Amino acid sequence: MGGIGKTTLTKKVYENELVNGHFDCCVWITVSQPYNVSKILMSMTKQIYQAKETTLRQINMANEITLISQLRKCLQQKRYVVVFDEVWKIEFWEIMKHALPCNDRGSNIIITTRSDLIGVSCKESLFDQVHKLQPLSQDKGWELFCRKAFQIEFQRCCPRELVIMSMDIVKKCEGLPLAIVAIGGLLSTKEKVSLEWQKLHDSLKDYSISGSRLLWLCVAEGFIKGKKGKTLDDVTKEYLMELVHRNLVQVSFGEHDYEIYRMYRIHNLLHKIILSKAAELNFYQVLEAGDTTSLGKSRCLSIRDVRENVSRQFKLLKVLDFEDAPIDYLPQEVSNLFHLKHLSLKRTKVKILPKSVGRLQNLHTLNVVGTAVHELPIEIFRLYKLRLILAHSHDFEIKNTFYSMRGAKVHEGVGCLNDLQALSFIVANHSGVGLFEELGKLS
Repeated sequence: MGGIGKTTLTKKVYENELVNGHFDCCVWITVSQPYNVSKILMSMTKQIYQAKETTLRQINMANEITLISQLRKCLQQKRYVVVFDEVWKIEFWEIMKHALPCNDRGSNIIITTRSDLIGVSCKESLFDQVHKLQPLSQDKGWELFCRKAFQIEFQRCCPRELVIMSMDIVKKCEGLPLAIVAIGGLLSTKEKVSLEWQKLHDSLKDYSISGSRLLWLCVAEGFIKGKKGKTLDDVTKEYLMELVHRNLVQVSFGEHDYEIYRMYRIHNLLHKIILSKAAELNFYQVLEAGDTTSLGKSRCLSIRDVRENVSRQFKLLKVLDFEDAPIDYLPQEVSNLFHLKHLSLKRTKVKILPKSVGRLQNLHTLNVVGTAVHELPIEIFRLYKLRLILAHSHDFEIKNTFYSMRGAKVHEGVGCLNDLQALSFIVANHSGVGLFEELGKLS
């Protein structure tokens, strides 16, 4: 992933005097994204020719095909090394390889990328190697952290009273050099006392999110646009797997309610960068206990304490996720959120779903999994846009997995919910044969 040292390591090799002296010409191109093929080809040509003014004018006027042809002709008789740093698209190499002849003179091409797929796709012979950089070991990470956090004081050694906390901070960096350098550099400016260290330590909280929850939230927020022949769920999964392949999102496996499922998380450093950018763009805001700051125009809000009437201030709210929150009832004001698409009370202490929930005309997802809600009000049949009803729970006193599952009671009429895609679970013997006839109407 970003910050593991791909560019740093490559630059160390590229700038080495022995390496420079071994090749006839050296080219370094930072690709990143988006990229312009013509500009990259021009930059390569200028670096190779070390062009004079007359040549520069000719290069700037040439088209892509001409530039590729010129590069091939020039490099055919040279031992060259070319670095393409930060490649994001497979298509990039498919174009660039035509400008770089295989001339049996010991030339080298180095590509750095975050994408496993690009690494594999660029291999064209058994001689091509993919070197996957590994995180630093705990010992190397600790050594780097001490060099950065204690640059001047304590002879680059950690004071005894800060050792345990510092080692835990290094562990949370997960061997990522950029994270260790950034956090070590930040702490180098702080007073070397436990209180300052504790503040930063507490801000590095690990959290994983299930794939299903992530998918529902993305769809409900409207982040994902549909593609022809594919559902929104399928498109969301495609995007998520692309982020995994690019090493921006990490996969782990979690277990809950006897199920093993995929969990997703991002590195602490990346999380901090995202939060900083989100706050800058008024996209996301966190309200701490006793916070009196203006709520502003943030699209997403995280509330760290239970607040009275907070929903009154967010008439346009689309997502309300109370998962694991310490609440035992659904605030009455929630029924006024006409634009709400996603309502989750998962693993809260809520016992009753109020009739007023029937006013949420745009609701797509209703999640009361793991609550004491054992009956869904008949008013939910007004919610014609519902796609998911998740209402099961477990009785953990019963050891048998099948019999420990509890569903919710629903009334006759569920067949009117034509958009429903998932119903998990309902009590089958509650409304007699009529319930099965209603279920038969759901396509």
